[in-house]
Amino acid sequence: MILLILLKLNFKKQKQKIMRKYFLIIMSIASVFFVNAQNESNKPEMSWETLSQHEVPDWFKDAKFGIYAHLGVYCVPAHENEWYPRYMYTKDHPVQKYHEETYGPISEFSYHDFIPQFKLEKFNAKEWADLYKRSGAKFAGPVAEHHDGFSMWDSKVNRWNAKDMGPQRDVVGELVKAIRKNDMKVITSFHHGFNLEGYYPTMEGMATADPKYGDLYGKFENMEDGYNRWFQKLKEVIDNYQPDQIWFDWGLRAIPMEYRQKFASYYYSKEKEWNKKVIITRKLDQLPDGVGVLDFEGGSARDVTPFIWQTDQSTGGHIWSWRDGIKIRSPRSVLHELISVVSKNGVMLLNVCPKADGTISDDQKEMLYHMGDWLKINGDAIYSSRPWRVSGEGPSMYGNRGYYMDYSTAPQKNSINIRYTKKGNTVYAICLDWPEKGLTFDKIQVKGKTDKSKITLLGYGEVPFHVDNESLTIEALSIKKEDFEVKDAYVFKIEDFNLEADPFSKLEVITLNARNATPTGQIVVRPKNEKIKDERDYLYQWANPSDKVYWLVNVKEAGEYQVRAEIATRFKAARMILSNGEDQLKMVTEPRDKYGESVLKDYGIIRFNKTGLYQMELKIEDLNDFPGVQALKEIELAPVK
Repeated sequence: MILLILLKLNFKKQKQKIMRKYFLIIMSIASVFFVNAQNESNKPEMSWETLSQHEVPDWFKDAKFGIYAHLGVYCVPAHENEWYPRYMYTKDHPVQKYHEETYGPISEFSYHDFIPQFKLEKFNAKEWADLYKRSGAKFAGPVAEHHDGFSMWDSKVNRWNAKDMGPQRDVVGELVKAIRKNDMKVITSFHHGFNLEGYYPTMEGMATADPKYGDLYGKFENMEDGYNRWFQKLKEVIDNYQPDQIWFDWGLRAIPMEYRQKFASYYYSKEKEWNKKVIITRKLDQLPDGVGVLDFEGGSARDVTPFIWQTDQSTGGHIWSWRDGIKIRSPRSVLHELISVVSKNGVMLLNVCPKADGTISDDQKEMLYHMGDWLKINGDAIYSSRPWRVSGEGPSMYGNRGYYMDYSTAPQKNSINIRYTKKGNTVYAICLDWPEKGLTFDKIQVKGKTDKSKITLLGYGEVPFHVDNESLTIEALSIKKEDFEVKDAYVFKIEDFNLEADPFSKLEVITLNARNATPTGQIVVRPKNEKIKDERDYLYQWANPSDKVYWLVNVKEAGEYQVRAEIATRFKAARMILSNGEDQLKMVTEPRDKYGESVLKDYGIIRFNKTGLYQMELKIEDLNDFPGVQALKEIELAPVK
């Protein structure tokens, strides 16, 4: 009996020990989860300094061409453009008048009343993804949310979403899945920052002033709620769809910097978890340099940049969503835009304008087919390429003005428009015009060639060429334009040459002209002379040999500079001296018999020993035998190195 009692007591103690052991284990595990959760919530964000050192992924540098689409509730009215939601609430705006004439008073038919009509009954994500693949795009995706505040994914953060309303489909999810099946990278674009900056005008008695709809129309009593909601939407898409690129419209400026930093930290921290590289693209200076890639909407960098950038263009020109009567750009213009962008170290993101039923119009499809057919033959000059020393040459070098970049024209000798790219030592000359009679490259200097040197017209074969005094010429082509399979742009692959760029085509060239000159005495600036038929201002009436011209220049690279000038003197040469305070160059002009006829001539080398500001001076050397200068058009100084 005593033994039995002792055994029971021992079992009870053992049981208590076991229970205590399990309790400690459970508490230990719980404490780990608690600490981890606490650490996660208090996890310090990456500093801007760290974020600005984020590397641009190679896949993005190599891709060159991507597609996204403005598809949203604004496609239902299909009028004006994607800003219909704002304009319908803007007093006396033509869209407001149109809306009331078509749908009735705004107090009775608000923007959110379009949602039930947004059905996407013909939307097929696979067809879209296959079209994108055929176009030659390497990344693609949806506009996840535009300014209107309607989310195109299955959102638990935003009740106004495509899964719970309208089409009742996870549009983002379907597209992401289909695009990835085609082995393409995924972009999701966000425009919802502007929703919090007053995208919807507040109209008393209308939905935009009703707190019941405040979460759609961006009206929050506490803006911190709005900013947090902005971040939570991004977090939801990041966690659920793992996009390779997140693109921001300019509304990002409405978001406080701490929230932008929170987003960038969260997104870039996912790289290790996902085992892949991602990238942010943004407008203007809305993120610090280096945090993401700069985007020019409808524009471009003026010339080659040392950093990679992106431009977003639309098949509808400056219209970004489908509307009745939309004019779709020609395939040729879009293709030339892509080529020019890539030649300057850019990536082009092309917007497609779908209809509210989820279809893409035939003319937009034809454009994308055309792009794909061209890239199938000539993609070697685009994909994984890098910019050459200069972006191109020809009369249409810089094009028209973009939204955020001003272009300027410069005189070009070659009548054929050419853009350059490279891979290693191979240079691709992409002619935007058909060079049936052959061509001589103005910007290319041949410093050497071998027995293996050759030039190939992609899609055709090798073509004859010759080199004369460092000048490279492609001889007349034996094939006719109408017989050639390739259309709109023609790629010459230049292999096994030692090539340099004409030094006066480089970005570091210092230009001295009438516009930035300070003349003395009787020398004056004359704008455009109809008699001389020159588009440039120039200096003239330089008859007094004691007069001088000064320029203030900023030298960004020390060393030797080659000097080329365009000057008009009549009958006799003028002896002149160009100096920078450290070095000087004696210049003897080449005279002509015709009044005002200028001569472009290389004059030699001048040296700058350091970087910084210099005062340049041009004066006459031979004061007793000066014939006068009819016109000083321009002096260029190009770094020799």
